[in-house]
Formats: sequence, C-alpha cells, structure tokens
Amino acid sequence: NATQVLEIDPATGTTALIGSELAGSIKYAGIASAANGKLYCAPRNATQVLEIDPVTGTTALIGSVYADGSKYWGITSAANGKLYCAPFNATQVLEIDPATGTTALIGSELAGSIKYAGIASAANGKLYCAPRNITKVLEIDPVTGIIALIGSVLAGSDKYTGITSAANGKLYCAPRNATQVLEIDPLTGTTALIGSVFTGLVKYFGITSGANGNLYCAPHVATQVLEINSVGSFNSFSE
Repeated sequence: NATQVLEIDPATGTTALIGSELAGSIKYAGIASAANGKLYCAPRNATQVLEIDPVTGTTALIGSVYADGSKYWGITSAANGKLYCAPFNATQVLEIDPATGTTALIGSELAGSIKYAGIASAANGKLYCAPRNITKVLEIDPVTGIIALIGSVLAGSDKYTGITSAANGKLYCAPRNATQVLEIDPLTGTTALIGSVFTGLVKYFGITSGANGNLYCAPHVATQVLEINSVGSFNSFSE
C-alpha cells in the first residue's frame, strides 16, 4: 500500500523512499534483479510492471496494461535474461523482457484462483511455482514457453507461500497452512512432503537459503523461525 519504493542501505543501516509516487493498494508482490542492473516488481493489483533503476533512484511503469486484481505473486529471472511472474489469480505466466521493456503472457491458461505464491529457478533452467490453492507444482520452461503441472496431488488450501532452491539442486516451499515442507525434485519431476509436522494456519511467509547451506522460513503467525537443515533435519528457534 506504500506509495514509493523503499531503499535500504545495509552499510549505514539507513532507509529512503525513492522514485515516483504510486497510486493504489496491494500493488506489487515480489521483486527481482535483471542483468541490466535494474529491478522489477510483480504486479498484484497494479496494472503494469514496476521497473526500478537503483543508480538513478527512479521508477517507471513498463509493458502492457493488465486489468483485474491479485494477478501475480512472486518474480524471478531466468537464464535467457527475462523475468517471470507466478500466476496468483492471473490465468497465464507473465514474461518480462528487460531489454525491450515489454511483457507477454506465456503458456497454457490455468483455471482457479489463488493458484501460486512464489517462483524460483532450478539448475535445469526451468522455473517452479509454489502451490497455494492449486493441487500441483507449476513448471515453466522459459526456452519453449511451455508449462506443466508436476509432482503429486496436494490436498488443502493456502498450502505454501515462498519457494527457493537448495545446494542439493532441489527446491523447497515454506508451509503456510500445509503441515509439512514441500520438496521438489526438478530432475525427476516429483515432489515429497518432508520433515516434522507443524500444526496451525498461516505459519510461514517466505523462504531463503543461508550461507551455511540451511534454509530459513520467515514466521507469519508462527512464533519461531523454521530452519531446514541441509541434511534434512528441522529446527524451530527464536532469538
């Protein structure tokens, strides 16, 4: 809902608001860098992609105009230099070309709402989306523009929010309402539920890797951080 981009300087611990003021609410959901040095935000309720130039501190709206709300959640770059957004309520994947400032909808149309929340790349060059209400993981081939639903059928709603790759080549999704972490093997196209069972709703919201090779999930309603050990064990910890 903020009207400007927030810039954080880790060296000084200071922050600043940069770029033009933006109207609307719940505008963007996810940010990623491109090879041109600029940053791009996935449009959720906003009608266009947001481009951020960290050198000049300016912003621009680029690409085609897309109506409707809650369109995309999550964005990542691919080896072809383009960026891709995971469809939340949108029916197709959004492709962004930083070189031309254009966008395109790719792949087959997907039914349903609140489909995916998070997208990450794997070593095979393909992209994978974390399933929220939809029952299977979405696999995107940036080279061909073809998408596929892979892995086991997953029951429940609001299952996962956030996905990242690990040093073992697999991808992992942070459990929102799901009771276990989801592991995706891009080489075999299979999925597995791993680790301890965690009860409760809206537990975690985002996942990333640490320098130690372990993965960490940010607590939303959960009271502790979830650590996924590189050897497959799980820990929850606070300060």
